[in-house]
Amino acid sequence: MDTGVTRRALLGSVGTAAVAAAGGAVPTARAQTGGEWPTFAFDAANSGYAPDVQGPTEDVGGNWRIDLGPGVASSPALVDGTVYVGSDDTHLYALDATDGSEQWRFETGDRVTSSPTVVDGTVYVGSNDGSVYAVDAAQGTEEWSVETGGQIAASPTVVDGTLYIGSRDDSVYALGAADGTEEWTFETDNDVSATPAVADGTVYVGSEDRRLYALDAADGSEQWRFETPAQITGAPAVSDDGGTVYVGELAGNLFAIDTESAEADWGVNTGGAIVASPAVDLETVYVGSRSGTLYAFSVAGGDERWSFETGMQIVGSPSVAGSVVYVGSQSQAVFGLLTTDGSRLWQFDTEGFVMTSPAIVDGTVFVGAGDGAFYALQEGARLPTTETPTPAGGSDGGSSLLSLLVLPAAIVTFVAFLVGTGYVAKRAGLLRLGRQRGAGRRGRAVPGLGRRDRRRDRPGRGVASDRDRGHTDHQARRPRHAGPADGRLRDRIAVGRASDGPALRTACRVGDPRRGDRTARQGLAGPRRPDPL
Repeated sequence: MDTGVTRRALLGSVGTAAVAAAGGAVPTARAQTGGEWPTFAFDAANSGYAPDVQGPTEDVGGNWRIDLGPGVASSPALVDGTVYVGSDDTHLYALDATDGSEQWRFETGDRVTSSPTVVDGTVYVGSNDGSVYAVDAAQGTEEWSVETGGQIAASPTVVDGTLYIGSRDDSVYALGAADGTEEWTFETDNDVSATPAVADGTVYVGSEDRRLYALDAADGSEQWRFETPAQITGAPAVSDDGGTVYVGELAGNLFAIDTESAEADWGVNTGGAIVASPAVDLETVYVGSRSGTLYAFSVAGGDERWSFETGMQIVGSPSVAGSVVYVGSQSQAVFGLLTTDGSRLWQFDTEGFVMTSPAIVDGTVFVGAGDGAFYALQEGARLPTTETPTPAGGSDGGSSLLSLLVLPAAIVTFVAFLVGTGYVAKRAGLLRLGRQRGAGRRGRAVPGLGRRDRRRDRPGRGVASDRDRGHTDHQARRPRHAGPADGRLRDRIAVGRASDGPALRTACRVGDPRRGDRTARQGLAGPRRPDPL
């Protein structure tokens, strides 16, 4: 996969009329077209960065909106003028990008929070029913499906004919994109809800076992692992040159990890859990946290360049197109910010929480919301407003006067009820108001960003485990090659204290928001329970 050419050199801007051939897009880690957004976070490296794509910058409004059921937690993909997105109503939808009209829908057995990937005329997506589906992009018919042993919240990453995806059965799967044939599996010690990143022959994937793994893309053998203070639920993102992988975790820390040495170059604490993927361009890494803030850190050393308060938690990944970063928030809004200083260019208010990552194509932002609405946003566009119809026969004055009196009274009564209930609950110890904050945006300077265990030259670890994991019958029927891990950890790094001074390789600003001014420590005693998602 190493072509020696950077993503910027390979990206080409494609206009509205220049539609890709019917074969579809191939989301390799370093090659994309500006007129498409074929996978989560734009490319297989999960960079979220499309330098030649131009998005809206001012006077942004809704061009169209469509309701897709009870909620949309799936981030969209767009190829050949069609938007593909999953819904909580169990369906994968194909929508016309120009007007939102439905082209087809495909039903799975449960919610679709996984984001689709489109390659060579096939849409790949996971479902909470535990299956990975391959669906014909034109007709919406199933080509194949493979069942795993757990729910799938991760999105598929497809590179060179192989699909990589994580499952909440603790495993990472490599499947043949053509027919779903299992090529290898790798087992972690907890759920894998993060989307894998693939770059230069290596699969990077985080697990809720508090580790980031680097796996050989060909056979799934473990190359190294990096341990973090808390669980990883967001996808890692790989830099343009492939030398650094960025990952966040639920203690609020963002790490920059050297892909060769498996050591952290730097780390920062954001004051809130990081549940989504960062985006990275050539100079800056962008990440949102449950503190409600979007941060921009220098890739060189982790210095904060700017931050932007959205008002509520950020649980979706930012997207960068050209010189604008786009991000949604649970403040029920989508923002367009300048990458240089974080100044707000525009804000579009939605009617539901925005938990997804925007896709930007041909001057349009596509994004879903938690109330089931899916939007296409453009400059100068305005969604039509619908007036409340007047009942037949008109309205009599007495009824109007009565409604003017009754409605405010009902509102006052309801508010009083809520206040009283909250007071009683608080007195009874049933309600906690407010939230704990961390030690600050930057955390404290401490060593010990985690550990890495070098496991090079090992055979494919596979999933061979002697312990009973409650696997279902279909798992037992699925062959899994490779033997168990030999358990030997080589070249283990001992992390010193802050007083060690120059002996430390790096000192980084990492903290645990639940410990106040106390800093994060290496070698936690037992697992920690993260804040509930």
